[in-house]
Amino acid sequence: MENTEPIKFITFKQSTVGIFYKKWGMVAFGGLGIATDDFEGNNYSGILPSIGTGIRFKAIKSRNINIGVDIAKGKDDWGLYFRIGEAFTM
Repeated sequence: MENTEPIKFITFKQSTVGIFYKKWGMVAFGGLGIATDDFEGNNYSGILPSIGTGIRFKAIKSRNINIGVDIAKGKDDWGLYFRIGEAFTM
């Protein structure tokens, strides 16, 4: 019978944002995570690191809308992300 128990995880994340020229800004971020289906049995899949950086442009200052591009690296993959808007503002 297949295990239908959900995978549980813990994550720690940190990011910093800075403005370097008028409407232009930069972001750097990193994190660590642990994923498991059994915390009590210490059955971890290992620590999963991530790190990345990105650039931001304040497209509409009155609405605090940013356009950004991020590149991020994980344990076994990487990604390039385009965004409009922010979870946190610069």
